[in-house]
Amino acid sequence: EVWTLPKSIFAPRQRESDARDFYDTPAVMKKQLNMDWQRAIKQDRFSQFVSRESKRLKVEGEKETDAIRECIEMYYHSCFMPGFTYYGAMGTGGEFSMQLNEFTALIDEAGIPDPASDKCKRSDCDTLFITANVEDDKNSIEGKNNDDNSLTRFEFVEVLVRLAVAKYGYCSDPLKPSDAMRKLITDHLEVALPPEAKMQANKFRQERLYFEEVDAVLKGDQALLKALYSRYRLPPSSGGRRHKVLLVSDFIQMMLDMNLIDDEFTLREAKLCFLQSQMAVVDDMKDPIRNECVTFTDFLEVLGHVADLQSFPTAEEIQAMGCTDILDYTFRLRTLEGEYVPPRRPSSEMMGIKTRPLAWKIGVLLELMWRMLMYNPDKPTAGQEFSKSDLLKKLKKKDADLGP
Repeated sequence: EVWTLPKSIFAPRQRESDARDFYDTPAVMKKQLNMDWQRAIKQDRFSQFVSRESKRLKVEGEKETDAIRECIEMYYHSCFMPGFTYYGAMGTGGEFSMQLNEFTALIDEAGIPDPASDKCKRSDCDTLFITANVEDDKNSIEGKNNDDNSLTRFEFVEVLVRLAVAKYGYCSDPLKPSDAMRKLITDHLEVALPPEAKMQANKFRQERLYFEEVDAVLKGDQALLKALYSRYRLPPSSGGRRHKVLLVSDFIQMMLDMNLIDDEFTLREAKLCFLQSQMAVVDDMKDPIRNECVTFTDFLEVLGHVADLQSFPTAEEIQAMGCTDILDYTFRLRTLEGEYVPPRRPSSEMMGIKTRPLAWKIGVLLELMWRMLMYNPDKPTAGQEFSKSDLLKKLKKKDADLGP
């Protein structure tokens, strides 16, 4: 029988995602842009700003508004959204908005603030951040589901337009807003974004994830994976019932419990694995939890990203180190001091050229995860035995103890 995606473990994506597809389609990406632009431009203070700046530079306001939108559309999914996602994951705040320190890191690395400028000094940029955070109607969906100390998607669009005008609309040869926007993107944002920020989710899915061999590995441990996903739906810190989906904080706790976050695989990389695995959500405010979660199917992709960033040893390398299995090998590496440590494989870097099948790497990751979850610190790491049936019972019991 010919293998196809609709028969794979990834099949639910066709009904779960806004795209109703296995990939983020051009149609859903355009809907996402339209949602953000409409939210931004319906704010009176922003629409009036565009109208005022257009009039000052003697261009027709409505046409200029359309030109700004067209410029944003051209770069939305190659620059705007990647920048928002990448820098939003930098700090300790929420991963689905951009706080001031994250915004500052972005504009500094992009070389946007100019101490000699009349309108674009660092203090001016900070003021624009605050301005974009003010909603016209506090009772609207934009006002209710919005932290006033960080930028949401539509506010990020607004602040970049304001930055463009501040930097290039008041110089000796001022540019109209749409041209200023294009120059800010091409001369600053595109240059500043590191390659890992520009990674396209669809590329990973097409070139690494959606293969029969990957499907077979994941299906082989499907029961354990579903139990793990459900067990780590942690109760909200504010109290109440658990969500039915996995949030980024849940996933990070999972990684910490399995000792998978260290100097080689950082907290930021773990967050990016999560964020890059989400399918595009058109409306990020109507249902914030849906925007901030991964479904079980998304979670499988998260694990694919995690596996691809690991420098796993071969069976021969495990044996050469005098270890019995991947758990023993992992703990041994962390205790080596002044001894030879195998170098990290270049292919395990986020932008490294991948040289080993993802199916194999996921298989090793799953074995390490299962062994970590059953690890007994009172026994030597070498040769610790475990059974998947015992682990499944353990996960289900903990899941039940946490409540519905």
